[in-house]
Amino acid sequence: MAIRGYYDLPESPEDTPAPYVRVRVHLWHTGHSAELDFLVDTGAYATVLHPDDVDRLGIDAGSLLGRQTQASGIGGSMNYISVDAVLSMYDGQAGAWRGFPVRLDVSTQDSDPDDGLPSLLGRDVLNRCNCNFNAREGIVTLEPYDEL
Repeated sequence: MAIRGYYDLPESPEDTPAPYVRVRVHLWHTGHSAELDFLVDTGAYATVLHPDDVDRLGIDAGSLLGRQTQASGIGGSMNYISVDAVLSMYDGQAGAWRGFPVRLDVSTQDSDPDDGLPSLLGRDVLNRCNCNFNAREGIVTLEPYDEL
């Protein structure tokens, strides 16, 4: 069983390609759902939904109920609300979507067109998979350890 991702195409020759996975996001309490691309980030402890994708889902982050958190990283600091969600990824070998229940950190900050921060697929999901990255071939593969 394998979930296939991809590498993006860098905007300039100095940039290196980054691994992404297409994810179907579903927020339990609001019913918001959409398919989004998440950057696979082994440095992120949690999976986070950044402002551009919050807008794509049509979420009013101010109306969400959940634990408030703040996280800092290479892009700076951001405030989040932690909510129950299911992240589903397509398993091509099984011909089915695989669901991962998570506490998704949803950004409460306004979208800034200059930021362009991708949402991050963090270790809360990645540690439940065997992860293989092959930049030369442009392939990302996640193999869940257990049936979900």
